[in-house]
Amino acid sequence: MSYNPQYQDIEECLLVLSGESFIWPNEIRDVALQPYDQSMILSLGRQLANHLPFTEKQSVIGIRLVKKYEPLLKKIGLDTKTILSGPVFRWPFRTIDKTKSLYIDGESIVIKSPFIPNLVNTIKKRKNPSWKAGTYNPESKEWEFDYNESNVDFLMNAVKGMNFKIDSKIQEDFEKIKLVKENALKDLDMLKLVDGKLTYRNTIIDETDLRKSFVIAKSLGCTVYDDNLVKLIPNKDQFDKILYSDSKNHYVNKSKFNRSKFNNIISSSRKIFIMLASNNPSDMEDWVDTLLEGGINATDICVCFRYKNNNEANEFIKNKQVNTYDPTKKVFILSERIPKPIVKDMVRPDMVIVDLPTTPSHYKTKIYLENKSTVVYYCATKPSGVDNCADV
Repeated sequence: MSYNPQYQDIEECLLVLSGESFIWPNEIRDVALQPYDQSMILSLGRQLANHLPFTEKQSVIGIRLVKKYEPLLKKIGLDTKTILSGPVFRWPFRTIDKTKSLYIDGESIVIKSPFIPNLVNTIKKRKNPSWKAGTYNPESKEWEFDYNESNVDFLMNAVKGMNFKIDSKIQEDFEKIKLVKENALKDLDMLKLVDGKLTYRNTIIDETDLRKSFVIAKSLGCTVYDDNLVKLIPNKDQFDKILYSDSKNHYVNKSKFNRSKFNNIISSSRKIFIMLASNNPSDMEDWVDTLLEGGINATDICVCFRYKNNNEANEFIKNKQVNTYDPTKKVFILSERIPKPIVKDMVRPDMVIVDLPTTPSHYKTKIYLENKSTVVYYCATKPSGVDNCADV
């Protein structure tokens, strides 16, 4: 292996090891280099080949790698003893601009920052609409945005707690935006605590269980809830979002969550419908067992349909004592069609869980669901044709 290096320095050693300035025969380099060093060596080699000097931190890594692979470098004519004695570097170290600032430039708001992964990802995701998106300047390493309320609010929240130097005008405008938001929320009809009592539209909700209070408020048309109340929900999990979300329709992935995950919100509901396919008794049996194991009494459950030519499934309903209809019950398990007694008795559920392979096709059922305060689609894929269906 003959090589006449133009330079005798740490940079040349890395360029050689990476294959940027020397072509290694018969894959000798790949065999000699330890696997966990290869990606670092290749990265530094590409950087140096683009005439981008080491940072001080990278120089330490460079010295370590030259020492480690000194025998290999000597073989091709690099004077590693002299190189390491200095150590000898070709270029002054590159300094990284660590300035963190948010400032106004004409009609733009500009953010200058060193590389912070989470911040960069947050900024890159802001693409649409066009008046919200930023433009990156690779030379100055700055992002430039149109100066408007939305972008001021976005950037101020993005850099919160990161010790950015911020123009006073941006700070003042942000405080005004926060004040407008706070006043707007005060005028909204929301479930909130007034004089120690849960209130919605000046109506006191006489319920100490927070989950039940959210259910009652939602049935009254509430879609906004005081954040402080949401934080107080005991042992909160992601299914509780169904209770305080501003969405009416929700999607729960059947392949990820079993039916027992519904226990808390079912217990918190005054009345609940579970809609099943009438040709799959195993779903009905699993729901009944799940409800009973979750603490719902058999006397509070009613299976509102029977299976044709399946005496075993119908016997299961009878043996579990969930075969009697009563409008005062809590849980009603029904097929796609709403039974006439439920319509006649005006049984109004707080929530409908649709556990069907596809969305209901019967037009009366569709209209019925459109008029319910909370509908949860429990299926393998997100339902099509359902507006504003929030993932759980």
